[in-house]
Amino acid sequence: MAHGVRQPVGNRRTVRVVAAIATAELFPTLGVPAELGRAFVAEEDVPGGEPVAVISHRLWRSAFGGDPSIVGRGIELNGTLGTLVGVMPEGFDVEEAGVDVWTPAAIGGNPTNRGSHFLNLVGRLAPGVTLEQARSEMEILLGSWSDIAPNTHVPNDSTHAIVVKSLREEVVGGVRPALLILLGAVGPRAADRLRERR
Repeated sequence: MAHGVRQPVGNRRTVRVVAAIATAELFPTLGVPAELGRAFVAEEDVPGGEPVAVISHRLWRSAFGGDPSIVGRGIELNGTLGTLVGVMPEGFDVEEAGVDVWTPAAIGGNPTNRGSHFLNLVGRLAPGVTLEQARSEMEILLGSWSDIAPNTHVPNDSTHAIVVKSLREEVVGGVRPALLILLGAVGPRAADRLRERR
């Protein structure tokens, strides 16, 4: 899918990027601040919130020439105008997905609806809790899924596995220590249309 980007010097060209939605809690949970600007905040991560985006260091270099004044500029993402609020550090990534643009998930809706499963979840282990303990607790939670959310699709090994594993330092570009990731169904959203608006 094509992505139009207007370069800082004023010309336009089309680039391809991989994009993902994320909640405002993702970056603080990973403990990785933006290199330039900031990540999006809770007030932006709501239905109808201000359209904003955070980009990778790679995209910042390749599409914007490493321009330090890029933060605060307007961009167009899949036809939606918004503001570029931050640039992540070099090497930052999650699950080696190669994401170049993050936008707020703005999920909202019914919090009791547990039938959808399109997100990857990232969390920190509590002090003293092992990965095996976390896996055991997840098994207990899955065992009561049908009681909590009847008439919804129950994750299982054959059709929709839920895996708890360590998100190791190299997966987030070596910028922070190991984390815990709960992998659900579909991962990052592929390629959105991106255009800088000066």
